[in-house]
Amino acid sequence: MQALIMREIFVSLKTQEACEYTKQNNRNAALDSMSEAMHTIMDSLSPEHVDQHGNPKIWNPLWPFGHSPTDWIGNETIFDITPAITMKLRPLLSDAYDRSMGGACICTK
Repeated sequence: MQALIMREIFVSLKTQEACEYTKQNNRNAALDSMSEAMHTIMDSLSPEHVDQHGNPKIWNPLWPFGHSPTDWIGNETIFDITPAITMKLRPLLSDAYDRSMGGACICTK
């Protein structure tokens, strides 16, 4: 439960940070912060990072081989990130963009 709360706080802080950079017209820094938030959001639905109930898995830094450098090996290939997962991600990523660089951010300039 604590990991889920920490994840949400991290995403919120990164989108707020990106929004501040957007307001300062620092697009590169805004994109960096937004990408950290979006990566965290994507990992929140990846079977490599969460169990079937959405609880974060414990990461073993000594065994990083589940990640997929290509779509032929690892546990995060196009076959593991299903269309259902992609459909769940779309609104979450759109919202992160909006809070980082879009209307929700720009309207508060």
